[in-house]
Amino acid sequence: MQPCGGALRGRSHLMSDVGSKHTVTWKTIHPDPEGNCTIRLGSKGEDKNMVVLMPLDGSGKKTKGKFPCGRETSSAEGKLIKFPNDVVCDSCVLQLIWDTSVGAR
Repeated sequence: MQPCGGALRGRSHLMSDVGSKHTVTWKTIHPDPEGNCTIRLGSKGEDKNMVVLMPLDGSGKKTKGKFPCGRETSSAEGKLIKFPNDVVCDSCVLQLIWDTSVGAR
């Protein structure tokens, strides 16, 4: 199954420490003018324990982590996030949820 937006699936791997900052980037092929994203982190297969990561630019502060994204075709769009100090896992999942006019992807 491909990721949302029609992009081909690619390999991803990141070694990181709690409290470190990273830029999460994505490509938008099929934009949605109403698109909003949320970035979450958690252990694989434990969806109920996923933690919302707030973009450091403050764009998700008033909306529980949701921020405008995927509204225009783009080869690289992204947000700087900080991994929380209280989430530790050997095989974490970093999840980008894209809410569009036709539903979440």
